[in-house]
Amino acid sequence: MCSGFKCTKTSLVVLNIIYIVVSFILIGVAAYGKASSLVTSLPVIGGITACGIFLLLTAILGLGWNQSDNGTRHDVQELFGCCGFSNVTEPDRPSCPQKCCPDDKQGCCESGSLWLSECRCSPCHVALSEVIGSAFRASGGLGLFFSFTEIVGFVLTYKFRVNLQLNSGSPTTFN
Repeated sequence: MCSGFKCTKTSLVVLNIIYIVVSFILIGVAAYGKASSLVTSLPVIGGITACGIFLLLTAILGLGWNQSDNGTRHDVQELFGCCGFSNVTEPDRPSCPQKCCPDDKQGCCESGSLWLSECRCSPCHVALSEVIGSAFRASGGLGLFFSFTEIVGFVLTYKFRVNLQLNSGSPTTFN
């Protein structure tokens, strides 16, 4: 590892540049997610953000599903290939995607359909839990990685201050 003054100072500068680049990447990913309009309704995006903040996945998504309009529910069902929130027999859900039905039983997932038992799609709770769970794991791993780089930054900062005191006698002099 670096032991000299210049090496430690350069390492700190490089570490800070990496943090700046990563922050811009994260901001860009968030902006791309918003601009790509995978989900066209703000309540769903707000619900997903709230899950990330409070980690109350089931309760918040359940409440968000009940409060969202049928257009939002339809968008989620189409995007994730699911039907209903907790089960396919919910009375207030929009029509499910046609890919949920066998070819000879089109409309099988409609409320009151005789072929409702033929509906192959899982409830949206299952699909959303899997997607958001994988996002939680990825963001947790990323956070853990940057936590360890922060420790490296602390060590390098300490070494920088020690080298600065040895070379100049004053910790406030930065050359």
